[in-house]
Amino acid sequence: MKTKRVRKIFIFFLLYAILISACGMDESLLAMNREKWANAGIHSYEVRVQHIQSIWHAQEYTITVENGTISHSARCIPAPAEGKECEVTSYDPQDFTIEGLFRTAEWALNSIHSDHVKIIYNTELGYPEHISLDDPDILDEDNAWAVRDFSTE
Repeated sequence: MKTKRVRKIFIFFLLYAILISACGMDESLLAMNREKWANAGIHSYEVRVQHIQSIWHAQEYTITVENGTISHSARCIPAPAEGKECEVTSYDPQDFTIEGLFRTAEWALNSIHSDHVKIIYNTELGYPEHISLDDPDILDEDNAWAVRDFSTE
């Protein structure tokens, strides 16, 4: 009887340890990919990022970074709730740089909806290629950020 109790306690602590270690995996993956990006040493690039806010609004940003200087443009994409016309809403271009995408990924992983976050990293350079947040218990709150194009030339 004592053996069964010890075994149950052991299994409980083993499962608890696995659960605790899994909670930090996403943050570890983020840190590892952030380091991969930093080690690539890229200071000039152009990135095209699409941000979709459920059925409510979508915009695409073209961000050019040249040694710390940012130039940018944006266009809206009519979302279902907007009909056939939309307007570009104000935005901070730094949010759509590669470092901005890392900050968005970190914010999502630390949000109350972190269980519903999916991030795909670029295998070569480590930057977040796709970030999605979709809590199935909340209607029309989903958000997605997707890198549609990236170049260093």
